[in-house]
Formats: sequence, C-alpha cells, structure tokens
Amino acid sequence: MYGAINFLLPSTNWSLPSPHTLPLDFANIFKQLMIHGNQTYNGIGNPQSTYSAPEVINHPQLGFSGLAKCGDEYQFSDFSSFADELQDLTARPRHSKIAALLILHPDKTMLLLIGRNGESVLMESHIHYNIGGIIASAGPHKLQQMAIYIELMARRDWNSNPTPFDMTIIELC
Repeated sequence: MYGAINFLLPSTNWSLPSPHTLPLDFANIFKQLMIHGNQTYNGIGNPQSTYSAPEVINHPQLGFSGLAKCGDEYQFSDFSSFADELQDLTARPRHSKIAALLILHPDKTMLLLIGRNGESVLMESHIHYNIGGIIASAGPHKLQQMAIYIELMARRDWNSNPTPFDMTIIELC
C-alpha cells in the first residue's frame, strides 16, 4: 500500500522498471517502502494472513485512512477478462497512473503499477531474486503479456486455477 500511495502522489515522478532497466532510485525507494510496510504489518497484534483492500485502507493501526481510498473493485473469473480490463483502464482519456491491488487466493497479494505510457511493474512485499519485491516489468502497451505472466506465475505457484481473484484500484483521497 505504501508503494501505491507513493506512486500515485502528483509529486512522484518514478521511472518504472522496464524489462531492460531497473532505475536505482525506484529500487531503493520501493525497498524502503517494502521494509516499512512489513514492519508495520508485523506490529499488528494477531494479523490476518490476507487482507482485502478495504480492510488494509481502513485498518486503524495502518494509518491509510484519509490518505488512500478504494476506487473501482473487480472480481475476475479468468485472466482474459483481467487483461481486457487493464487495456480498457489505460485507454481512458483521464488515464495517468494506476495502482491496482491484486488478491489471488489462497494467499498472494501483489501491487500492479501502470505508468502514463502503459508500462507496468508487478511487485510483492517480499524479496525475489535479490531485487526486492519487483517480480516482473513490461514495456509500454504490454499489459496483455503482463496478465499472461501473472496467470502463469499463479498457476505455477499453486498448481491449481487461481480464479476467481480480486483487483482493487487504489486512489488518493
């Protein structure tokens, strides 16, 4: 959530990672936000293993109330519909930056950031191959490929069908 809020701030001009570059400022900032988020989560008495986006935003111990709110919420029964919705979101005239919280059952929560030019990065709050929570990135207008990657990763990790799954657009208050 900290990554989503910081990405959406008008004053933030992050260069999102691309398949060929990992901007040092992005990696450093996200790493610090990831550490802070994990420390905050660990400070909650009896935390749940997975929270919905509204539960995270409204949790009294996390401090997001008044900073962020849930925008549109979706439930997808297949990844094709998910890919189509991502394309539709970035085709809207007001599209600037999108932060989407993905919750795939039984236990995977990820943050999908989509930049102004349709570039995207998928992140989690734990380390992947020594590059922090950055799992994958895709260049401009490659959201279809990102959706395919998410599906393949989820099926690989659980050896089952990860649908239905939820997506919530995070907005600033």
